[in-house]
Amino acid sequence: MEYKDKISEEWAKAGGLISKAVAAKILKVNKSVMTKRKDLKKIQIGNDEFLSFAEIMSREDIKPRQKKRKTE
Repeated sequence: MEYKDKISEEWAKAGGLISKAVAAKILKVNKSVMTKRKDLKKIQIGNDEFLSFAEIMSREDIKPRQKKRKTE
């Protein structure tokens, strides 16, 4: 199966595919959050790794960390 066919098949199953970097930008978090989270289903196609767009948009537990306040 070609790369293009795999993308089309997984796109239909997952409700859209996005890269981890794009998902991080949408949620305004660091890219490492998408890599380290074990509860996110990662879809491997060739050497690339994608996330489900539908899953990312429905998750409300992925938030940016609170910034540390400077104490003087």
